[in-house]
Amino acid sequence: MCPTGSQFHQSWGRSGGAGADPYSDVGAALRFLQKKGDFNTWPEAIGEGSVGDGNEIIEPRATPYRFTIVMLEPTVIAMHFDLGALSKIGGGNPDQMIGSPRLNQAVAFGTRVPAAGHLLWFSPTADQLPTPVTMLTADRGEIVASGVRIEMRREGDVWIVGAPVRSTAAQRAAAPAAAPARRRGWW
Repeated sequence: MCPTGSQFHQSWGRSGGAGADPYSDVGAALRFLQKKGDFNTWPEAIGEGSVGDGNEIIEPRATPYRFTIVMLEPTVIAMHFDLGALSKIGGGNPDQMIGSPRLNQAVAFGTRVPAAGHLLWFSPTADQLPTPVTMLTADRGEIVASGVRIEMRREGDVWIVGAPVRSTAAQRAAAPAAAPARRRGWW
């Protein structure tokens, strides 16, 4: 802590000041994959070393996918196939990356995903393991997680992620209960 009492708080979500910590969200998403067994199918990253976090020894993994957080509530991560990710060749904008000791690469966040390679998604919030994005047409896809739908449209060499749309069932569940109807008239 700074002796002047100044603090640095980093968060995201509906309200930046009250949102979740980005590093915690990335860690939770990658722990979800590890717990479900998918994470351990990827090889250990050579030369990355092990990290202890107080609870476990973390062996960083090398994956043939790049990860991009495309939605926060619920958490949805898009994965696109890229062999360069195995050896940390290329990558995205460093200003939109979050490091993790669990991967040999940073996790991106934003609404643009490179349109190269196979496209998967997963959601720890919805308990959804990596699955292909549902393709509506050759240049439109959708992801539905926990009653929230996001559409992706291809523009050149990127997928643009649209605004989330809550399903009517989710909207009804989130809406306050309506007051009981009162009869009017003589009946």
